[in-house]
Amino acid sequence: MKLKKFFSKINIQITFSFLAFSLGIVISLSVIFYYSASKILLDNREKQTTESIAQTSDYVASYLDKIKTLSNLIAMYPQISEILENPSSKSADGLLTMVNISASSDPRIQTIAVISKNGFAITSNSDMAMPLSRNMMNEEWYKVAVQSNQMPVVTSLRHGDFVMDRENLVISISHEIVDEHGNHLGVVLIDISYRFIEDYISSIDLGERGYAYILDNANNVLYHPDESVFFN
Repeated sequence: MKLKKFFSKINIQITFSFLAFSLGIVISLSVIFYYSASKILLDNREKQTTESIAQTSDYVASYLDKIKTLSNLIAMYPQISEILENPSSKSADGLLTMVNISASSDPRIQTIAVISKNGFAITSNSDMAMPLSRNMMNEEWYKVAVQSNQMPVVTSLRHGDFVMDRENLVISISHEIVDEHGNHLGVVLIDISYRFIEDYISSIDLGERGYAYILDNANNVLYHPDESVFFN
């Protein structure tokens, strides 16, 4: 009888030990599965985010290259030297037509302007107001445009003092115009809506605290959700 009770206790202990062991394995496997699944989800999320950022970067770069090509074409307009040296030239009408058609073909372009070193301007926007003078090299924005070498620059819509206002910001691409001897004649200026990049980048889900920004090849900020960085 005592022996029977002894074996009965052993059986109960073995059963409880087995159950505890099994429960431990189940919990361990659950923890492993949870962390494995979490890692897989995080890896997939990171991969998707990286791909989205890469696609956005490629898209923006491709579009800016397209704008640079357009500025090249305008700067190489056959009679552009004659037009900038003699604003009354009949050829100016043809250049104006080209500028207007190019601007109207892309809703993201706010303005296209061809500006001579003497302050003569042909623009796609008759309301466009920018600082002009007989010696444009005295205008700071013009010097920046000449020296930018087609690098995108964030600036104010009117190319005056920089104003921290999204509605007043544009991404400007300029191309220097020179004659056959390399003498400076003017610039082609193309202003793109800042909203174009902002709206596209805002579609990327980077979480509650994540954000995207764009730098040019010289590490200058081209886009940032906080405008104050342009003043730092």
